[in-house]
Formats: sequence, structure tokens, C-alpha cells
Amino acid sequence: MEIILYRNLADPRVLDKRTQMSTIATVQAKVYYPLNILSPSFSLKYSSAHIAANYCYITDFGRYYFLSEPVLDSGEVITFTGQIDSIMSYRTAISNLDCVCLTSQYDFNEYIPHDIPSTSKATITNYRFGNFSFKLPEDETDLQYVMMLNGLAGDP
Repeated sequence: MEIILYRNLADPRVLDKRTQMSTIATVQAKVYYPLNILSPSFSLKYSSAHIAANYCYITDFGRYYFLSEPVLDSGEVITFTGQIDSIMSYRTAISNLDCVCLTSQYDFNEYIPHDIPSTSKATITNYRFGNFSFKLPEDETDLQYVMMLNGLAGDP
């Protein structure tokens, strides 16, 4: 399986990380089955250059992955486990969405634009989830909404 190894210096929250990635190598790797497409493990022939890799693109899947610390299995084999980078993998689809971006009242992401379109012609409806509330325009039929909640396991 062809895998492109990178050194990625971008913040994980950046949508398009390509300007802060440098290619280390394009390699043929052995994957481990059963294969989890969201967090695949793979091995390749050891090279000291591969140690710097912290990111990869798996051509067969068309997805980008953050890499765990490499494990040297023997003097000749190095193993990585990836964790999918969903926002980079689907950056084109995400960039083409027409939506209103809302952010957490507790956490700020500098990479999300905060210039929410005017809703002066729309009826505003308040949505409440626990202690978090926000307003969305009710009359906007040409917009799509994506709601993402973030919290730690065990949060009330």
C-alpha cells in the first residue's frame, strides 16, 4: 500500500495543512489486518528519515492521518499507527459548505471565521442543550447546519 510520509507543523485545527507539511518519503507499507480505516497500523522498512514523520496520506483511502510515535520492531522494520485527520481529509467538502459557524462559549478556535452572516430578515430561534445555548435563523431554507458538540466523557 502506498503511503506518503510527512512532517506536519500545522495546528491540528487548521483545515488545510499543506503549506506547513514537508514530504519525507513515499513508501510501500505493509498494513495490519483486520484493518481499521480510521486508525490503521502499518509497517515499513526502517530509515532514519522516517523517525521524523508525524503525518501521512494513504493513497488507497484518500485520507490523511496523524501518526503515533514510531515503534522500531526490529533493526529493519518500523511501525506506525495513524488516527484520521477528518478535517484535512474532507477539506474540500467542508470548504464548499454553506453554513453558519458557531463556536463554543468556552473555547475559541482562531481558524473558524467569526463573521456570522446577518440574520435581520430571519426569525431567530433559541436552541438549548444543557448550559449551552445559541441562536439560529429559522427562515433560512438555503443554508445547511452542522452541529458539533465537544465534551469530555462523563460531562453532565
